[in-house]
Amino acid sequence: MLQSLPVVSAPDIFQALQKLPGISTANEANPQISLRGGSFDQTLVLLDGAVMYYPFHYLGMVSSLPDVIVDQVFVSPGAFSTRYGNRLSGVLQVYTKNPANTWNANINLNLLGAEFSGSFKPLPKLYWMAAARTNFKQSYNLFFNEDFQFAFYDIWNKLIYKFSDSIKFSAFVFLNNDRQIFDNKHDEWLQSDRDDARLKYRSVAGANFDVTHRAEFPDNIDSKFLSYKSQIETDLAQSNSQSGTRVDNRFIDNTVKTDLEWKISSSSQLNSGLQLSSFSTDYYWLNKFDFSPYVNIFFDYAPGDRFDFRRHFSTIQCYLENLWTASRFMEIRTGIRLSRWSYSSTLQEEPRLNIVLKAGANTRLKFGAGRFTQGIATALERGLVTFLPLYFPVDQHNTVESADHLMASFEQTVGDVAFAVTAYRKYFHHLLRSELSDSSIIFVDGPGQADGIECEINYNNHALSGWLNYTYAHSHRTYTGAMYDASFDRRHQIKCFGSYALSERWNFSAYWEFSTGQPYDPGKYNLITRGGNYYPNDNFVRHNFYHYYYDSETPVGMVRYPCYHRLDMNVRWLVRKTPYRLSTYLSVRNAYARKNVLYYTDVRVDGYDDYGNLIQPVIRRTSYSLPVIPTAGLVVEF
Repeated sequence: MLQSLPVVSAPDIFQALQKLPGISTANEANPQISLRGGSFDQTLVLLDGAVMYYPFHYLGMVSSLPDVIVDQVFVSPGAFSTRYGNRLSGVLQVYTKNPANTWNANINLNLLGAEFSGSFKPLPKLYWMAAARTNFKQSYNLFFNEDFQFAFYDIWNKLIYKFSDSIKFSAFVFLNNDRQIFDNKHDEWLQSDRDDARLKYRSVAGANFDVTHRAEFPDNIDSKFLSYKSQIETDLAQSNSQSGTRVDNRFIDNTVKTDLEWKISSSSQLNSGLQLSSFSTDYYWLNKFDFSPYVNIFFDYAPGDRFDFRRHFSTIQCYLENLWTASRFMEIRTGIRLSRWSYSSTLQEEPRLNIVLKAGANTRLKFGAGRFTQGIATALERGLVTFLPLYFPVDQHNTVESADHLMASFEQTVGDVAFAVTAYRKYFHHLLRSELSDSSIIFVDGPGQADGIECEINYNNHALSGWLNYTYAHSHRTYTGAMYDASFDRRHQIKCFGSYALSERWNFSAYWEFSTGQPYDPGKYNLITRGGNYYPNDNFVRHNFYHYYYDSETPVGMVRYPCYHRLDMNVRWLVRKTPYRLSTYLSVRNAYARKNVLYYTDVRVDGYDDYGNLIQPVIRRTSYSLPVIPTAGLVVEF
């Protein structure tokens, strides 16, 4: 299925998951997935059992998991097993491929990047698989704002040594690296009573958020502006020397865990496990660079001058679970998970229950309930783009974040058609959020709730396959007595996917999505002050002096963006099968050029009318999502 989906660059796991029911995102610029009303950090992402805290590139637009290494993906959107803990909403498990007995290789070239994978057998009992991926930094400007430049790479290695058919040792190493460069240019004017000259003012920020300001002046600048030029250069040099911008954020997770499975009888299996984890947070910045009002870096209401947060804490967790096949019509899974955090004196108890009733060969009823806790969390609630989230201990009130799940589903299969209906409710408690108080940062907590119903139809035949699903969902939070809808809350969603094999060599697929708009936060304004600096003697004015501020008094979620919909299409052609496999594909995202709203910016302009009266009109500016983006690629397998 993943190879058939329309893509922006290469096939991507998280882009594929977004097309499933019960999974939503805030918008195209923030595709971190939300599982049935949970926040993005409430999904446990595992790569071969190891936790991935931020598995994304491009500010979250592309996953850091190359498609070529993925073997299987399992999603548990709620009421999951006691085997998994420290998350409130769901589990995403990614299992990588095992090396083949013979060597093979795969090369994928597309407009935005390239990836390579290979499987080798250097020794009779030793298997090695490696993969690497990178993007073409220059091609990014073909489709996106040239002010942002992104560069990333992923390197993955997996070793397996087989001592015998029943004993083997495996190890993997996964490295990824991101670099973002923000080059923000402003055109300003040096004006006099007779003529003028243009000044180019540029602000450059690197991946470490060090900021450098510089000015570019025209070669033929008028002599009357030389004194201003000198003053501007002096001011910029002083600003750069005194800014002292520094960002140094580290989060370290040291975890050891064991699992034991005991087959008691043909109808009963007992699972148990123990986990010890030690965490270290070392967050520090000075004069943090701020992107813009709609981008939340690190966490909501993050202080801009200085932040210093160093903490060590630990947890011990264990679980016991029994999987019992009561009869050929019923399966029952019961269990309990216990966790204790070093900053809390309370033992967290998490009982869970899952029941599967088989009312026939093709009919199933499922019921799930349980309690879930989370001792580390991010504090990103209001941002449309949640960039580089930081994890904090939830130690405000001698407790941790928790959630109670109730779920029920009905599944029916008739021939090539499968039908499913699922209803769920999740109650959240002590959710972490950041606030500003007297220019200092504080953390508060509050409750939340998520409700939804999902309907899905799947069809799978030899040449034609696809699905159609509808989701009604509502997710909201309450802080300091004010309730608002979460940023990823899309009340109604329709998703449709179809794939048709025209022949053995040709495959055509299309995906269409419709959803009601997510909440709009009207409290964010971009204040532009006109005529900021006056020099009366020469009538010199430096225009476009920008200042951002946040109006926290305005309620969130009272206004929603317009409805969202788009069509993606993909054509894949198998060019050659032997002695090597050569295929090519062409994808088109947003095929009918829908202008979906990404975000609004309410601009309050300070100025004067012709009579010298102060006026402050508010102008709404609209920024749109991705336009029509064609992507071509070439895949070679040998």
